[in-house]
Amino acid sequence: MKSHPNARWSRFRFWGVPSRIVRARRWFGALVLGGVIALAVVAMLPQIGRMLVRSDDVRAADIGLVLSGEPVTRTEAARDLFQQRRIRRIVVFPEVPPDPVTMRILRTAGIPDAAITVLAEPAHGTIEEARRARDLFGGTAGIVVITSKYASRRACFIFERIVRNVRVICAPTPYDRFNSDLWWRHHPALALTQYGKFAGSMVMLAVARKAD
Repeated sequence: MKSHPNARWSRFRFWGVPSRIVRARRWFGALVLGGVIALAVVAMLPQIGRMLVRSDDVRAADIGLVLSGEPVTRTEAARDLFQQRRIRRIVVFPEVPPDPVTMRILRTAGIPDAAITVLAEPAHGTIEEARRARDLFGGTAGIVVITSKYASRRACFIFERIVRNVRVICAPTPYDRFNSDLWWRHHPALALTQYGKFAGSMVMLAVARKAD
């Protein structure tokens, strides 16, 4: 009488050997899968930070527009662009409360007051800054948006959708400490907040477009 093909395995099942092998294989597969996922996440982390930063080639533009928020590092970037003759005028959105550091940096660098305009009224948020720029500089050939690295892509995204028919050039300051490749170590909350602001800005722009 022929024995069943699985008969010889019944003795091992009795001792539990196959079940141990199955469990080991499952654990090994889970570890491999977890390792692959972990490597993929680590590889994606720098890209998440880099997506926040947009830096265009600034050659020659009429206006360098310093957005409010971090007056020292952004003004230093505007100073450099003017001294390199890549912008002709510097226009500054004032801080709340007003901060004299902007004029101090520019005057110390020898930039004439005639080339500097500090707007009289502050703007509340990047969307309002873009609307003000549209009303003031709508006929300008090009506007250089000077902001922080982590806010640069969002800011220029907003400006391009509000300031139509004007070339928008993104120039993030090189002086802030945001490291896009290591954002999760040093600035995790800052980077994630920017993605939230980006999503909120997209919604607000879509609503405004429907209203128009």
